Amino acid sequence: MWYSGRTPIKCPACDVALDLAAIAETGSFDCQSCGTALLLKMKGEWIYLLVSLTLASAVAYVHGLESIVFAGGVLLCGLVAQLALHALSWQLGLPKKVVPVPPVIQTLGVGSRKL
Repeated sequence: MWYSGRTPIKCPACDVALDLAAIAETGSFDCQSCGTALLLKMKGEWIYLLVSLTLASAVAYVHGLESIVFAGGVLLCGLVAQLALHALSWQLGLPKKVVPVPPVIQTLGVGSRKL
C-alpha cells in the first residue's frame, strides 16, 4: 500500500479501514463495507497548485516571456504541472483523503424552511 507506515485511510461513514490496493485510480469508488459513494482527493491541493504556479512562473521567466505572453505561459505551464502532478500522485504516494461524493442534484431548499 502507498501509505506504508501511516495510519490507514478510513471510510468517513462507517469508520472501516479501506483497502486502497483494490481501488482504481479513477478517484470515485464505493466503500467495501457500507457501500457509500466516496471520492479520493489530494490533501493540501492548494499547496500543490501554489507550487506548480511558482514553477510555471519560473519556467516562463527563464524562457524570456513578457506581458500577456508571460501570463499565458504561466497558465499553460501551470496546467501541465497540475496534470502531471495528478497523474503521478498515486505513484508518488502523495497524501490523500476520502470524502463522501456530494449529491448530484442540488436544490435551493425553498420548501425546507419554516416561516
